[in-house]
Amino acid sequence: MNEYKPDAIPVFWKCLKTKEHTFAGVAFFNPEKGTYRLKVSTFSSKEIYYLTPKAAQNSQTYFELEKVITNSNGGVVKKFKVSECVGSKFVEITIPPFSGYKLTMRFFNENK
Repeated sequence: MNEYKPDAIPVFWKCLKTKEHTFAGVAFFNPEKGTYRLKVSTFSSKEIYYLTPKAAQNSQTYFELEKVITNSNGGVVKKFKVSECVGSKFVEITIPPFSGYKLTMRFFNENK
C-alpha cells in the first residue's frame, strides 16, 4: 500500500511597507479534504489553520482561512473563520492581528 506523503509548500510573511518576504512556515495539501494545513512558527501549537477553497470563477479561487483551537489532548475547542482571500497561482492572506503583513503562499502544480 502506498502511503501519501504531502509535499511542504513554503509560506512567507510579506511586509506591506517594504514588500520584503520572510520565511514563516509551511503548508501541507490534503487531497482527500482539498484543504491546506498551515504550520507557521508565529502561531501557537494549540492553533491550527486551514486554507479551504470555497468557490472558483474566471480562473480565480475564493479561499477561507479557518482557525481551530485545540486542548492539550488534541480535541477541538473552537473553530472559526479568520479571513478570506482570492487567488490563482498564489494567495496573500490578511491575518489579524498582523495588520502590517500578509501571509503569502504559491501553489505548486498538483499534476506533477
